[in-house]
Amino acid sequence: MKKAKLVKNNKKQEIIEKDSYSLKSFLLIILVLVIILGIFYFITTLVVKPVNPTDNDNGVTIIDETKITLNNLLNRKEKEYYVLATKQNNNAQANYQTLYNNYINEYKKQEGALTFYNINLNDALNKSYISNELNISNDLSELKVNDDILFKIKDNKIEEYFAGNKNILKGLSTLKESK
Repeated sequence: MKKAKLVKNNKKQEIIEKDSYSLKSFLLIILVLVIILGIFYFITTLVVKPVNPTDNDNGVTIIDETKITLNNLLNRKEKEYYVLATKQNNNAQANYQTLYNNYINEYKKQEGALTFYNINLNDALNKSYISNELNISNDLSELKVNDDILFKIKDNKIEEYFAGNKNILKGLSTLKESK
């Protein structure tokens, strides 16, 4: 009988040892996972820039609806409007851009002034419309521009355009005087 009790005690001890080994393994795995997650958390807090609440009206994203792409040239909600397409972020264009903005701001002060939209020709979404040759078309698949250009859109069609810096300035100066 003592032998049977010994065997039972050995089996119980083996089961207890196996259980304690399983528990130790489980706790070790949990500890390793917590350490790995802690490392990832620490790395992301270093990499990710914290949001500064004073940057932008409590984190609200502001969409500038006056900036469009050439594929949206003819589909604005207004019946009549202007679109100025320029190669922005270009040092040589900085002076012209300042002049354009001055004329546009003066025009916008007038009663009944039409809406102005802006297009950045350097934007990747406009690359398919850039060419060495100018081709003005109401079919946007055929539209090609090669320089800064001012469009007057009426009833979803290009009514008038001014291509080149000097022509745009002339067109903008007539707007200022026309109203």
